[in-house]
Amino acid sequence: MVLGKKNIAKIENTVKEIENTLCAEIVPAILSRSDEYPASHLRLGVLISLLISLPVAFYFSTYLPYSLLLGFSFGYLFSRLFGPFNFLIKRDEVYTETIQMAYAIFLENRIHLTKKRIGVLVFYSILEKRIIVLCDESVKNKVSNEVWRELIRENIGKLKKINLTDAYCQLLNKVGNTLERDFAGTSDENRLSNKLISDLA
Repeated sequence: MVLGKKNIAKIENTVKEIENTLCAEIVPAILSRSDEYPASHLRLGVLISLLISLPVAFYFSTYLPYSLLLGFSFGYLFSRLFGPFNFLIKRDEVYTETIQMAYAIFLENRIHLTKKRIGVLVFYSILEKRIIVLCDESVKNKVSNEVWRELIRENIGKLKKINLTDAYCQLLNKVGNTLERDFAGTSDENRLSNKLISDLA
């Protein structure tokens, strides 16, 4: 999946328009996945190995070791080429990897270093279907986690069902509306880039 220049420009322009009315700064980020989930490749290898080996064990038991090896190799390589697959990823792995990726983006892009501590990361990871909104100190003090959780609950379904770019821009606007209650106005620093952070460019 590739977003394309037109969609990327639409997202970046949306951020710019929102920031024209805010003294907070928003950084957009969309990734295809937050991790390679190597354990999921092993799980598919084991699953395929078992599925192939069950009939072999009944009818051609002599070839059982080969069927186990062949099944595992096929499943593992298939997952590496076309995976990872959601049904083979544990929920706690999804939580851990997405939150780690969000914090890595937050720190690497210096979102925590604005003078007034007003940076906000709006992160969506496609494979995991997970939205994370990370805020710096000033925003945390004004907007509670429950407000962000409710906003995420209202918008996650749209990202799954409708055009990704349109749904993500709607999400950005909702974030902007939420911030406007406490951060209306214009920033005198705008040090953070409006460019979309993504592996889909």
